Amino acid sequence: MSTVISASEPDDALDVLTLLSLKIAPRQFDLSYRFSNISIRDQIVRAQMLIQQLKQLGAVGADADRSDPRPSFDLLICGAGAAGLAAALEAERLGLRFVLMDTDARAGVGGVLRSPAARYVSAAMYEWPHSNHENHRYPLRSTAFGVSKVALQLDMVAPLQAAQVGSAINAAYNTEVTNWTQRALNWGAQSYVRGESCFVRDAKLESWSKRRLQEMTSSRVSVHGLPLKFRSLPALCVTSGGRTEAHRFRFVVYAMGYAKEKNQYADGKDCPVAYSNAGFWECDKILQPSLGFTHSPRVAILGSGDGALQDALRCLLKADHPLHAWNKIIANPAVAASVEISQALRELATFDMHATVAATWSASPRLFKRLDLRFAKVAKKLLASAAVGAAVASAVLGMLRSDVKEVVLITHSGYFSKAYALNRFLVILLYMVLKNTAAGSAPGLLFRRGPVKNFSVAGHAMMQRGGTLQLTSGNEKFDLIIIRGGLKTDTLDAFPHRVGLTGRDTGRAGLGRVPLPIRPPLL
Repeated sequence: MSTVISASEPDDALDVLTLLSLKIAPRQFDLSYRFSNISIRDQIVRAQMLIQQLKQLGAVGADADRSDPRPSFDLLICGAGAAGLAAALEAERLGLRFVLMDTDARAGVGGVLRSPAARYVSAAMYEWPHSNHENHRYPLRSTAFGVSKVALQLDMVAPLQAAQVGSAINAAYNTEVTNWTQRALNWGAQSYVRGESCFVRDAKLESWSKRRLQEMTSSRVSVHGLPLKFRSLPALCVTSGGRTEAHRFRFVVYAMGYAKEKNQYADGKDCPVAYSNAGFWECDKILQPSLGFTHSPRVAILGSGDGALQDALRCLLKADHPLHAWNKIIANPAVAASVEISQALRELATFDMHATVAATWSASPRLFKRLDLRFAKVAKKLLASAAVGAAVASAVLGMLRSDVKEVVLITHSGYFSKAYALNRFLVILLYMVLKNTAAGSAPGLLFRRGPVKNFSVAGHAMMQRGGTLQLTSGNEKFDLIIIRGGLKTDTLDAFPHRVGLTGRDTGRAGLGRVPLPIRPPLL
């Protein structure tokens, strides 16, 4: 006996990966929450692909006006960081009408691009070991694939600190942002009929609007089982300066960044109140002499992901950023042009590609353990090479800081989790070089496996940077403890709660691991 399957809904054409991976409810998209690929470039690519896909499929713009003339605007874009600005600029380029809103009253692009932290970003630095990792412009220009038409572009020749990238974006798109802002100066004027795109600062969604949006996420049916246009959005109220306007939108795009970092040394175990941990995008003292101490400190880093590896490299090496460190390793032309380096890069690229694809289709983290082992074999082979091994080791030793005593990387599982290939390989290579180096002025690098059972500090003085960790092997004291345990996903601090939505996992953990293209594909 056969089962009759009903005909597809008319908007099934909208069930493309770009929209499915971002959809958290009918007509609602989230560019940030629970994604695995979270670099600034990834956020920009996600935003641009979303807007382009909606336009191409006729869900916004003139085609949508003919079928559904009620909404005043195509898009409400919440958040004016890199992703939100990229979405707004792309919408402007494609002739769409939008309201861009941000809770910040300050001018310019927001989010991490305002961070004064000494962390570098690039459009392609972490494409390493692929050959395009030195092309820092966005989007990548390619004669093979044509010129990608996108509104937000970054003309960089080298990695820059985040705030420098923000300043460059502000300068490049000041005219557009100023025009949008001026159109919102009379926000709340009852006699004004608004129809042009605008940027509302110091803005918030009213509680009633948040509740209505939340209701749309509360269906018993999986978000993937509900058509994108299953329901229309209610009129949404946006308030700025005590004045409110209500408008209808076809879609809401959340681009409000990521949840706060966990301040826990183990699952469910909060750090001591007197301990102070500088967040990833906050200013720290790592680049100061002796990391801000009066002596060479002993450092513990808790975490297995990319943030932990980055901070290990910052504590150990005299290099601005990881790519700077790699370029120092191959600074000798004979090393850079060697067969050994070329073969190592090919092998690393192959291993990383296989692991990235496997992570998309498997929830098991053990594939990263195998990736560590593969990377270690490449590093061991490179250092054993008669042609370049000594030069590579010498270059690594020449970059080492002399004002740090020891760095201990503590992972629960004994292997690293998701991290960029460049950071993963540099840490493994550094570990092997230091393991074979006699003690002296060189700092130590140790890997520790297992749970942290307890974390205590001495006395009651606040803002302490270190303390004592109870490890499987016993108690150990560290001058500096850095915690990189990932982002909070509970309902109190995760991004959906910040805009009044639930913290319910919408099932995008799998879709969120799909690797992104390095720029939007040509449609």
